[in-house]
Amino acid sequence: MNIKISKKILQNALSNVSRAILPNSPVPAMQGILLSAYDSKLVLLASSSNISIKIELSNTLNENCNLTIMQEGKILMDARYLNEVVRKSDGETISLEIIDGQLVKIFTDNTEYKINGLNPNDYPAIDFESKDSKAFKLNSLDFTKLVNSTVFATSDSEVRPELTGLHLIFNHNSLKAVATDSFRLSQNEIAIESDINLEVNVPKKALIEITRIFAADEMVNVRLSQSMIQFSNENILVQSRLIEGEYPKTDRLIPTNFVLTMDFDKRVLQNSIDRSLFIKSEGINIVKLNYENDNLSIKSDSNEVGSSYQDLPFLKADGKDLKIAFSGNYVEDALKVINASKVSLNFSGELTAFVIKNEKEPNEIHLILPYRVYD
Repeated sequence: MNIKISKKILQNALSNVSRAILPNSPVPAMQGILLSAYDSKLVLLASSSNISIKIELSNTLNENCNLTIMQEGKILMDARYLNEVVRKSDGETISLEIIDGQLVKIFTDNTEYKINGLNPNDYPAIDFESKDSKAFKLNSLDFTKLVNSTVFATSDSEVRPELTGLHLIFNHNSLKAVATDSFRLSQNEIAIESDINLEVNVPKKALIEITRIFAADEMVNVRLSQSMIQFSNENILVQSRLIEGEYPKTDRLIPTNFVLTMDFDKRVLQNSIDRSLFIKSEGINIVKLNYENDNLSIKSDSNEVGSSYQDLPFLKADGKDLKIAFSGNYVEDALKVINASKVSLNFSGELTAFVIKNEKEPNEIHLILPYRVYD
């Protein structure tokens, strides 16, 4: 293999394809990036057990790519060294040439590295064929908004693997995302053009990387089967395995009748919660909210740290007096992703889950379980 290419184009592609790699993979080959030059294009491939990313670079697909292939071929290179060398090399173009077996010379006009590569035949075959899959398109920004407004509520515990991913419900022309760790739940929904009726669990890491890679406002191709999901545009393909296991039926958990509904300026509520977060008991910040005689206050206390008390202004209240305790961190997490100036807190009772709603997005719902505390 002997190629020359724009350093900027190659560096950006390496950064994206490296998102699939697990640095501590027990298989050395899987810590590498497979580079293949053929048919006037350079293909970069990286994979882990969960996610695979393939990027094609060519003068047709990539503006200012300046790709020249003097000799076709392929090489497997450790992602750490390859990224570092390309990043630190100066000049607008960079050349890669296999000069002796698996020794690769990487050079510009002023710099030169000789880096040991790996045998490309040691790289496992990645199956990107999407047999028995269904295809449709969706807007990347809409999907990013959907993921960002929910994925933070997934579980970090592997006790129930299905809860570590985002549950996607494709129901003809809608796509609903649901995340829960059993203590809180977030869901949102967007419209799509599709006749698919299927529910899948997608790993959290894969979705985060997908939203980072497809960051531009574009229509993205999606292929979906019972075992995998693919996202692609003209030159990037990201494939993720799905998580096995039946996701809990969460619709019945969301209350619809409330004894107290309160509207807030989101920033005021967020700042008030934030002021009490450092007061923790056994690592948990518990906020005690008290609405009484049309006055609202919140307090937090801890034997180790101390206590805080605040009068909390609100915009409107409709309902009866109520006391409730909840995780301040969970409320703050929800408020961070809500893109609105006003939010509402909707309470069904002192010991039942309450709902945070976005005034602009009726499909966006965040549910939080309360704590049972004794004053």
